[in-house]
Amino acid sequence: MARQPGGGRVELAFLAATAATTSVSAGVVLRLWRADLRVPFVYFFDAVFNATAVKSILEHGWFLHNPSLGAPAGLDMHDFPLGGENLQFLLIKILGLVSGDWATVMNAYFLLGFVLTALTAYVALRQTGSSRWPALALASLFTLLPYHFVLGETQLFQSAYYVVPLGVLLVVDVLGWDVWQGPFLAFAAPDRRRVGLRRWVVRAGVAAVIASAGSYYAPFTVVLVVVAACLRVLAGDRRTALRALAVVGMLVAVLAANNAPSLLYRHDHGGNAEVADRAPGESDLYALHVVDLFLPIQAHRLAPFAALKERLDGLWPASPVWPAPQTPLGLAGAAGLALSLVAVASVAGVPRRPPTPARARMAQVGLLNLAAIVVGVATGLSSLLAVAGVTEVRVWSRLSVVIGFLALVAAGQAVEAVWPRLAGSPAASRLPPQLARSLGAGVAVLAVVLGVLDQTQPGMAPPYAAIGDLFAGDRDFVAGLERRMPAGSAIFQLPLAGFPEHPTIASMPDYGLLRGYLHSKTLRWSYPSIRGRPADWAWSLGGRSLEAVLDGATAAGFTGLYVDRAGFADRAAGLEAEMGRIVGPPTLASEQGLVFWDLRDRAAAQRMGLGAAAVDRLRRHVLAPVVPRWAEGFGRPVAPSWVPEPVPGQRLSTGADFVPYPALPGRSFETRRPAVSPAVLELRNPLPERRPVYLRLTVTTTAAKGDVVTFAAGGTAPVHVTAGPDARPGELALSLAPGTTRVRITSAAGAGFSIGNVLVVDDGSTP
Repeated sequence: MARQPGGGRVELAFLAATAATTSVSAGVVLRLWRADLRVPFVYFFDAVFNATAVKSILEHGWFLHNPSLGAPAGLDMHDFPLGGENLQFLLIKILGLVSGDWATVMNAYFLLGFVLTALTAYVALRQTGSSRWPALALASLFTLLPYHFVLGETQLFQSAYYVVPLGVLLVVDVLGWDVWQGPFLAFAAPDRRRVGLRRWVVRAGVAAVIASAGSYYAPFTVVLVVVAACLRVLAGDRRTALRALAVVGMLVAVLAANNAPSLLYRHDHGGNAEVADRAPGESDLYALHVVDLFLPIQAHRLAPFAALKERLDGLWPASPVWPAPQTPLGLAGAAGLALSLVAVASVAGVPRRPPTPARARMAQVGLLNLAAIVVGVATGLSSLLAVAGVTEVRVWSRLSVVIGFLALVAAGQAVEAVWPRLAGSPAASRLPPQLARSLGAGVAVLAVVLGVLDQTQPGMAPPYAAIGDLFAGDRDFVAGLERRMPAGSAIFQLPLAGFPEHPTIASMPDYGLLRGYLHSKTLRWSYPSIRGRPADWAWSLGGRSLEAVLDGATAAGFTGLYVDRAGFADRAAGLEAEMGRIVGPPTLASEQGLVFWDLRDRAAAQRMGLGAAAVDRLRRHVLAPVVPRWAEGFGRPVAPSWVPEPVPGQRLSTGADFVPYPALPGRSFETRRPAVSPAVLELRNPLPERRPVYLRLTVTTTAAKGDVVTFAAGGTAPVHVTAGPDARPGELALSLAPGTTRVRITSAAGAGFSIGNVLVVDDGSTP
């Protein structure tokens, strides 16, 4: 790269201009003048979970434990590691010093992501050879990719992809690019060893930032560093492999250090297969669509492009690959990607002369892009990684943002190769000097304007008014609830929902029950508890009558019932009618579908009627349920499915194994876990006393003519269930000693079978 006039002040001015250009453009796309920063931009699905993490950090210091959730024990998040985002959490904590309002902080952090991404992209582009104005334009276009807006606050910590350019710097450094001569990393020292040490300090610092702010982008960087090392080894440079190994070691070590609390917790408490247990095949489900990298965005501003996108999307409606609307790279990114791939083809041929430095670099970028594509596509190398156990990284379509930056690096190399020719042409030499100097600035500004129009569309602005109405309704509802209930009151929530991650329940999306907590200051909430741990007790109330559920909840110390009508197929009409009979009319209700009953009188009547000893015994049994464990012979659960019932049913599952409450008239939820004979289901009784229970479940067989499946446990007469292709019910009465009881399940036909809708009813929990 030719040295440009000016020094550090000029670079800082361009950095500021890049950040300002990006910020203004993002503000226009998002129509921020319509926003209220005290209301989240997204108030739905994963954004609610992210909001909970932000609120936990602001109120409780960090995200790992929240005493306001998962009552009575509190929510412990060690089984759902988010350590790869610790730097992001630290930034959120710093923003919390300015404002204690979680919505304001979440919005501010989302907007800060545009600034940080613009800055790192500009620095990386300058270090890889782009001049100032091209670097400004390309960094802005990278920051304003559809990826940033589509992920938004729904994937708050993935949409902040400012570490991606830093990862690319590490990769091209391994490739042998001299990234140390640019304006930001040039080291001048008489001692060569001192210069080398400084470079390693920078590499280590960059690796630490990447592995602390990108649980996806750190593994992506590792993959590309390994690819770059292989390319250098093939070129005869084996020493580079040692450098790459050191970089990979730093990334892995920092990522492990960030997740050390979760790793130590699992060492002390054992693993938890019920949480984020990713199947290897999910890497194919969330794979990269290569053609989408080149396609226009959905609802493009230009009608022909919008029609093209709609038409091409219609060609594969039945594709098993998850649609990823965030992956288009825009015209600039698509052009850079195409140029890099063409450069690979031209260099791979038999050139008449050696390639120019620019073309050689573009070819190297093209090889990196090809490697990313080979890894990310369905049945690509990501499938081998998944089989090897790397299943936590499953959304390989997110490689698109890495490919996008590599493509813009290639575009920058092309500009640097072409621009001197254009500037030295006869036509350019006839321009007035001042106009010639301004030409680069004009082209850069025009590129940003056209790129923004190409990469964004009006639908990327949040529906502020609709979100504001829902948000205000929830806020007022919870405020009314807190005015009525004493501080510290525990609120039981329905429908029962697993955590983390559960399928949509009726029309209530995942994490919908967290909305109450987000507006609460003084209350404790039953949802959520980590699935598969002792604190996750509420599922054991599933399959019971509403009156039994209320008895268990009040005995466990809950003095209120919070219901989200969206979690019921009949909008909770049946539940409200039954609650009217048992308790009375709702204490509070909102237009947004939230309903609340004060249970303090019922709790007092329960203690008076049963006596303190009986209520305390019931509390122990409710909070320490018998826990089933799939010990031997069982496979992964089959996705839950709805099945019609001729008579209104009362079953809904929020996971793939258990059958919790509430009733959904006209439908039953069927779960299946495949097994081979003999299989063992373990029942763990955590109490120091014997307890009688009924084990209820359903059996389905693959045998063509049916099968007899036998359940046997020590000291109990075996139970035989005649099974067929449809689910058949079975029940086994047991008296469980403290500790673990093994239930052996065998098939007379020797065929495969499935066990589902598991329910353990504790006879001793109800006096």
